[in-house]
Amino acid sequence: MCVAYRLGDTVLEHFPEDTTLLEGPIEPVWEVWPGWEGQVADAKTYQDLPVQARRFLEYLADSLGTRLSWVSTGPDRNRLLCL
Repeated sequence: MCVAYRLGDTVLEHFPEDTTLLEGPIEPVWEVWPGWEGQVADAKTYQDLPVQARRFLEYLADSLGTRLSWVSTGPDRNRLLCL
């Protein structure tokens, strides 16, 4: 997941408002997360998700400073988990 952008020696924690900065050598700063085995499409509850998936969702909520309400586990409407 891209968590920042590196512009020379400067690390930008937000996408730059000044789009002329994008003309220079800018690169994403990646944070790598472990994957998980198995399908998540059949999950009916948060606890049904693999531990690594739950940890990732907790990280997202903490990083965004908000509570997650819904998670999609597939393309169908019935693949939404209410958290």
